Amino acid sequence: MKILMVNVPFSGHVNPTLALASELTKRGHSVSYILTKDWKDRVEESGAEFIPYIGHEEYGITFRKGKPANIWKALKAWRYVYDSIVAVGSDYDLLIYEFFTYTAYAAARKIGIKVVRQFSTFALNSGITAEVLQSSNLEIKLMKNDFFMKVISKIACGKIKLTTGNIISEIANTPVDLNIVYTTSEFQINSEAFDESYLFVGPAIAPRKINLVIPYGQMQGKIIYISLGTLQNEKKELYRKFMEAFAHVEGISVIMSVGYHTDINELGEIPHNFFIYSFVPQLDVLKHSQIFITHGGMNSVNEGLYYQNKLLVIPMDMDQFSVADRVEELGVGYQLKEKRLDSKLIFDKIKKLEKDSQIEMRVKSMSQHMRDAGGVVMAADKIEKLVE
Repeated sequence: MKILMVNVPFSGHVNPTLALASELTKRGHSVSYILTKDWKDRVEESGAEFIPYIGHEEYGITFRKGKPANIWKALKAWRYVYDSIVAVGSDYDLLIYEFFTYTAYAAARKIGIKVVRQFSTFALNSGITAEVLQSSNLEIKLMKNDFFMKVISKIACGKIKLTTGNIISEIANTPVDLNIVYTTSEFQINSEAFDESYLFVGPAIAPRKINLVIPYGQMQGKIIYISLGTLQNEKKELYRKFMEAFAHVEGISVIMSVGYHTDINELGEIPHNFFIYSFVPQLDVLKHSQIFITHGGMNSVNEGLYYQNKLLVIPMDMDQFSVADRVEELGVGYQLKEKRLDSKLIFDKIKKLEKDSQIEMRVKSMSQHMRDAGGVVMAADKIEKLVE
């Protein structure tokens, strides 16, 4: 089978899909992946052929403090996705796109190719989209503004005619034969609202190769892992609060990933029980840790639960607020608001989390659901049946 995958260049949307690309190539399928040049190595590492946006091979997005440095340039990615699919898509048996890459559906309809959609966050429909849009987050509030969305749509889509008429419904409501959702039905909001075309496979577990040896043998007691994701992680003051909260506390070791844009030397004196890195192999760390302090990205939360970590979620953007709410609803962790944080509150919340046996029991149960969901193996099985 000849498969074309496509995405926009945002880590949380791309990372789980690379595991599926790897599984499909292992099965002997020919997989090509359209993305920006910055993702070339990661795509090829998965075994797929890398294709840059056609006609825009040098296009890339620069991020500053977790946001595109040039939002107007970033919005052109959706137009380039559409043009690239139309240019080469007819040579393939199947198109697989991630839900945020919403112009892909219209391109697929134009050339008459079968499609599979992936959700890197909760599966969406009209009801859940409306629920998510209730967030007080400024960017989500803007998405409810008709004028703002018309401007964004014009820039992102140009003359592309969306099949459902607007961006929000194109993201959530297009009638796709197979939807792969990278969480479980137990974690999904209102899972009963989705039919059999939605396949909840759990997290896409695919370790990334990284040349870093973490000295777990030097760590004492319980291990807390702290990571604020790959985009909005320039948080020196917050990292200092974490250090103040757990500095030299007996029975606790802390592994903290601060991103490539944070100078570790500027954080001050590093406590002896802290192990701080620019980047870590997250899945390997989660195998050793017991508590995960996270920004609430869906991939990170699901991976944490997969490896039986209790969660402390500090949401910062977009769907992370809904994910944090779900963590509390299911009783697998707590959440804190970033603006209200101080070192004592962080310490007290972690000690409470550490002692909560009910959360521990629920985390173990959710971990089993994650492991039983089938992952990318189940997803690949369904894809093969779809195209038989």
